[in-house]
Formats: sequence, C-alpha cells, structure tokens
Amino acid sequence: MIILVTILVIGFFLRPKNPKTNIILSNENTISPLISISPTPTLFSKPEAIPIKFLISNFPWQSQAPQSNWDNLHNEACEEASITLVKYYLTKQKLTTEIMDQQIVSLVALQEKPASPAGRNGKKQQNLTIAETLKLAQDYFKLDGRIVNNANLTDLKNEISQGHPVIVPTAGRLLGNPNFKNPGPVYHMVVAIGYDSKNIIVQDVGTKNGEHYVYNQEIFFNAWHDWTGSDSSIEQGRKNYLVLTN
Repeated sequence: MIILVTILVIGFFLRPKNPKTNIILSNENTISPLISISPTPTLFSKPEAIPIKFLISNFPWQSQAPQSNWDNLHNEACEEASITLVKYYLTKQKLTTEIMDQQIVSLVALQEKPASPAGRNGKKQQNLTIAETLKLAQDYFKLDGRIVNNANLTDLKNEISQGHPVIVPTAGRLLGNPNFKNPGPVYHMVVAIGYDSKNIIVQDVGTKNGEHYVYNQEIFFNAWHDWTGSDSSIEQGRKNYLVLTN
C-alpha cells in the first residue's frame, strides 16, 4: 500500500506542467491549431518596374516637309505632322511622302476654314496647344485621346513602355537640334516613341534626319513646354502630353 501511494505521488510531480505549449507537427507538416500563424496583410502590391529601355517598333516616318518644301505652311506644320504619324501608326496604314503632304495641307486648310470645327475660327495657321492638337485630331481623323498635365519622365516612359506613342510639345530652341535652321523653332512638337537610361527617342518631324532622333533626357525634359500663346513665355509652359487612340 505504501509503495502504491509513493508511485502515485512521484507520477504527479513528474507530469508535464504546460502541455498546451507543445507544437505538434504531423506527417503532413501542419502546425497544431494551438498556435495560429497568419500572413502579414499589405495595402499595395509592388508596382512593376518599367523596362530599362524600350522602342515602339514599326512606327511610320515622314517629316513635316515630306517633299522637302520648307515653305511657311510646312515650317509651321509640326502639330499636323505629329498627329498624322500617330494616326497611321494606329491604323497600320502605309504613309508615303505624297500622303503625308496631302494630310498636312488638308489639316491646315481645315483650321483656316471660317468657323472651323478645329477651333481656329478662320485664323491663319498658328501654334497649337496640346488641347487644340487633340481637338484637331478628333475633328479631322476622328481619333480620341487623353491629355496628361504636369507630367515627368517616368510618366512618359511608362506610356511608351505600354506601346503608346506620346505627342510632346517643346520649346524648340532648347532642344539644341543641329539640324534645325538657326536659331530653331520657338515652339515645336515631336512624337516620343522610345527611351533608354539616358535618352528619349523621338520622331522629330522638324528635320529630314528626325527618324529615331535621340535627345538626352535632361535636355528633353528642360525643353518640354506646352504652348502658352506667346514666344516670350514659352519656357513657362506646362509639361503636358497627348496620347491618341482609335
């Protein structure tokens, strides 16, 4: 009797005191429900980085003077030429020098028409803001589009990496393009179609050598200004851009 009592007492003091703290792993490698592990919630997913470099392929090319006729009409036709390039890229149509010239002349004529739907109200050809350029593309080519205001190079590169050609207004003389007739255009419009880590690649319609023309991105950013209505204030123009869509 004394031996039985002794065994019971010893067993009582030797039993585990905190069995609930044990973690039991089964053969399926599951954890005991006594301990719960949950993933840490995140509010935002990590955004995908844009490619280091990108070039929109098969983009058409013609200058704003496709037949080398640099008269007053063609000297001021960078907006008309830029939207024509994008139009023919979107529709995958062939753009010859003859077609480009016809389109430019027709676009200018539409703007100079009295009570023109393009918003020029019979005025002679003149510089167009990005907003006016969109309206012209809508009225003549029946395209749609969107304008991004106060943009930066990251915005621009993101658009291009998605295959969107971007129409960019600039203070032309700040571009420093040696192909421009000195001193260069006060206001100029180009189509950005590529980039790398240091440069922006454009179709610069203001020169016959403008296909895949490369601008240092800092110079390009500094020259990026929408039309303000005055030569003297062009460098105060906002960094806006236009993406056209079918």
